[in-house]
Amino acid sequence: MLRAEPASLTLTVEDVSNSPVAGASVQRSGDQLAGRTDAEGRLTFQCELPCRVRVEAEGFVGASFTLTSSTTVHIERAAASGQGAVTADHQPQGQRESPLLIRL
Repeated sequence: MLRAEPASLTLTVEDVSNSPVAGASVQRSGDQLAGRTDAEGRLTFQCELPCRVRVEAEGFVGASFTLTSSTTVHIERAAASGQGAVTADHQPQGQRESPLLIRL
């Protein structure tokens, strides 16, 4: 059985508003890193067709694509989430010691 020759593909990664996503990692199936996109969201790499890739970028939801030619793909921004910590004293503080003034 003959193996398919790898094809040269150029992948452009954009967000849903068509802005390029720089620094996105592109992994071929088998977790082989094809590379990272440049400032214009582009990466050219070799892959056997059809080529299955996973695209991930900080602040975006990762997505998988099957490529048969050079193309542009769109990824969505991750939902904003934040973490915070709330602490409380078990001992009541006087009005001058408390960072907040609470009146009932």
